[in-house]
Amino acid sequence: MNKSDSERIAGYLERLGYVWTDKREKAGVVVTTTCGVRQSAEDRVYGIVPKIKKENPKAVAVVTGCLAGRTDVQKRLKESVDIWLPINDLDGLGRRLQNIVPRHPTSVIEVGCRGIRKSDSSPASRRTRNDKEGSIGGYLSINPKYESNISAFVPIGNGCNNFCAYCVVPYARGREAYRPAEEVLAEVKSLVKKGYKEIILIAQNVNSYKSEVRNSKSETNPKSKIPASPELQRGEQNQKLTPINFARLLKQVNSISGNFWIRFATSHPKNMSEELIETIAGCEKVCHQIHLPAQAGDNEVLKRMNRKYTREHYLGFLKKIRAAMPDASISTDVIVGFPGETKQQFKNTEKLFRQAKFDMAFIAQYSPRPGTAAARFKDDVMKREKKRREEALTKILRQTALTNNKKYLGKTVEVMIDGRKNEVRFGKTKTGKNVKVKTGVNGKMRIGDIVKVKIDAVKEFNLSGTAARSLK
Repeated sequence: MNKSDSERIAGYLERLGYVWTDKREKAGVVVTTTCGVRQSAEDRVYGIVPKIKKENPKAVAVVTGCLAGRTDVQKRLKESVDIWLPINDLDGLGRRLQNIVPRHPTSVIEVGCRGIRKSDSSPASRRTRNDKEGSIGGYLSINPKYESNISAFVPIGNGCNNFCAYCVVPYARGREAYRPAEEVLAEVKSLVKKGYKEIILIAQNVNSYKSEVRNSKSETNPKSKIPASPELQRGEQNQKLTPINFARLLKQVNSISGNFWIRFATSHPKNMSEELIETIAGCEKVCHQIHLPAQAGDNEVLKRMNRKYTREHYLGFLKKIRAAMPDASISTDVIVGFPGETKQQFKNTEKLFRQAKFDMAFIAQYSPRPGTAAARFKDDVMKREKKRREEALTKILRQTALTNNKKYLGKTVEVMIDGRKNEVRFGKTKTGKNVKVKTGVNGKMRIGDIVKVKIDAVKEFNLSGTAARSLK
């Protein structure tokens, strides 16, 4: 989500007359998009932001993202930051920069690891009537400057209503708000026309998505109640509104013409419905790669985390997913050392890992997040014990991931090429597996090509094989 936010910040700034640069030390404005989900991410900010001013004292330093609203962070970095920007207030950045940037006539703006250089005229003189503060609308509606030309993040919403005990997101980003289906579909259509091959729908909780569209007489599938084309809905003000959930949105995106893949993240287990599972299985463009955060494998820990499901429910979801999609790749998030987690409770998480047979897992040692419910709990699991638990889960993950990957040996799968080094190409399968591709008869494979690859070797977290033919 932070990468997507940075792309929208860049798109917004370009509308004000700024262009990219890679030279941070010469920048007039530097924007840092922060993450505060874990302490390790927060600690990186304390190293990065002060360094910006040391390298370039004249730079206007802007901090946005999860940490922008934290008063303790603002106090600690007050000498290094000029503008604290809540991401939902992106359309106010131009006004605030206007009071500072004119002092730097050769301004350069950097977003993340990239930069934007101001043109000869000031932001004020380059603004059009439609660029006035507040007229751009919600920041998710701002046209982004996509980092890739084959893969694009398309945010469908922002914020979270779940208030998990350990999580800062509802406080940093606010309650759930979703983009209209027509707007999402218009962005995807535009990307596909430009040749994008991978569309990644993102939100803090994609499967809570909800929107409405107007009924249309024309449908892609006569049996479907979902309008196939948002263009046909415009101007039909007297027609009834049809509710659109995430499953129906996936069907709408899947119906868009073109050769492209659809991925999404992140799902909450409590919202993983049978309708959604059937939709993923039935839509040919939707990748069978599902990220389903478990967070813990013990019911008492899950209850204190406020996760609203049990280990039995979670394993039930996995059983339904694999029944509908035997080839599905499933990844998860888990926290070790949550306050009060006993050794026996952790053993239940180990058992979950063995039962779930994950392809990938992102394992985090618990760290208190200010303002969350869990911050009031005693952080009573020692650091060395958290590390031991992380290593124990990693060992199980390596075993299950390797077992899963061995099923690919000798099979021919589709791979989307997204990188190269000399005569070797790199890419991903529709199940999200990283693949090293020997070119074989396809020495001229390009980035973005979809290639048939016969897998001849596997490791825990990647595959390798030889290209058979290109599907473009």
